[in-house]
Amino acid sequence: MYKHLNIVWLTQLCAEREIQHEQCRYKHDYIDVLETYDMYHDKVIDDNDMHGSAPVHRHLSNFLEVVAAAVSAEKRSRERRAKSLIVSGMVPSVNSTDNIIFTRLCMIELGIEPTVVFTRRHGNDTGRVRPLLVCLPCE
Repeated sequence: MYKHLNIVWLTQLCAEREIQHEQCRYKHDYIDVLETYDMYHDKVIDDNDMHGSAPVHRHLSNFLEVVAAAVSAEKRSRERRAKSLIVSGMVPSVNSTDNIIFTRLCMIELGIEPTVVFTRRHGNDTGRVRPLLVCLPCE
């Protein structure tokens, strides 16, 4: 869906959406990160309907398109869930981001340094430690 954009546009989109893209070296890396982000936010974008160089959202008009979109959304949802995990009990820090805390945990406990696309806390802030959703670029 982003194949028509150059790396400058892709970098700008990542920055606008606050997606960590420092690990991206090639165009396909940026596209993977943006598509993963889109899967979490359920965006439907049409490659073939371009105004200028930015993709636009399409309106689904007939039954076949609606069914195809539903199947595609289900597939993206499965892929998204395969690339994410929930961490319980990780206390947030004032001095570090959740991304840094999760990366440190993996380095210390598992001996790996994961590439994190984004992190997000779930639930309401009720004084208890909220679960942390971590999205990775691959399974």
